[in-house]
Amino acid sequence: HNQFKAQLAGQLGLAINAYDISGNHEVSDIDVVALLAPEHGASILGYDVEVARDALKANPWVGDASVSKIYPNKLSIKIDERKPFALWQNEHGLQLIDRQGLILTQFDGRKIDLPLVVGKGAEKSAATMLTLLQRVPELAANTKALIRVGDRRWDIETLDGTTILLPENDVAGELTRFAKLERE
Repeated sequence: HNQFKAQLAGQLGLAINAYDISGNHEVSDIDVVALLAPEHGASILGYDVEVARDALKANPWVGDASVSKIYPNKLSIKIDERKPFALWQNEHGLQLIDRQGLILTQFDGRKIDLPLVVGKGAEKSAATMLTLLQRVPELAANTKALIRVGDRRWDIETLDGTTILLPENDVAGELTRFAKLERE
């Protein structure tokens, strides 16, 4: 039955055989087409763009996507990729995470200028801590890693090997106090 539909679609020139893909940097065009997986010779008429969109969103890099049909035979795919925000070191090694703490991929060793956060729970609270740290630019510039301790508080490891133990509460106040001490 499907073979008949595919044959008919092919004869009518309605078989999907072209793709217009944009917005993807980390996910290759080949991967995009593989995720959409229309059967060879599938008709554009019966193709479900919502199912295709969900399939794309299953890829960790894909934050959002839109898939639309361009008759007679093309799919237009626009991808909105998640942005790497930090490197997270945990028991599974080094992983790239986005601002929400979602794992994008294992770190592949590429040259990257991202903060390093370490430990259990670090991925979820990294954005808040890094935002606070930006208020103290001289400390931010000298930070090698942020280490999550007991998923309750942070230690800052500096480039010169100093470890700053931050309290569980009023981190902002402590960072401000530290910056003032540094200046004096």
